[in-house]
Amino acid sequence: MTNVQTRNTDVISISMPPQTLKRLDRIRLKLGQTRSSLITSLVNHYSLEQKWQLLRKWGTHTAKKLKITSEDDIDQLLHTK
Repeated sequence: MTNVQTRNTDVISISMPPQTLKRLDRIRLKLGQTRSSLITSLVNHYSLEQKWQLLRKWGTHTAKKLKITSEDDIDQLLHTK
């Protein structure tokens, strides 16, 4: 019986300016990470930040639509029948 393991990652090749690579390596060494793990973290962070920006935009739109300008306005909306 053969023990076959499947990869849970894909191998990619990227290019970047030498100064950017130096900064990447300084950061990853400071954090004790591999290049792959640092880049993965950066992509995940960027993705999460984009989701938060979308949520903030939706919240701002909703607040304007409902004329919410304070926490008292929110409290009133929540507790008014």
